[in-house]
Amino acid sequence: MFFLTTESRDFENNTSAALDRLTSQFAKTVTSRCQVIARKYQQQDVTTCLRLSHQLAGTSAMYGFEDVSAGARQLHKALSDGPTREAKDIIDGLLDTSSRYLSVPG
Repeated sequence: MFFLTTESRDFENNTSAALDRLTSQFAKTVTSRCQVIARKYQQQDVTTCLRLSHQLAGTSAMYGFEDVSAGARQLHKALSDGPTREAKDIIDGLLDTSSRYLSVPG
């Protein structure tokens, strides 16, 4: 049987609090990250959009923002064919989805 010591409980609580802070900080940046992708797409900078959508997909998944991660993965796939109406629609969806995270407390 495994028992948590006071030190291990403190570590677990501190780690959880730190992760909560990081998640909250990330949530506050989701919309601006999507806006940068949208701006780069308007500038027809597909290479940067591919890189940023890949980063957003991974980071969002790591912090538990599966809806944003899924959209970023879809965008990355759509952009592999270059600028398309589908990619623009996905970006618009990402902007809409990400706007929900602007009011995350923390």
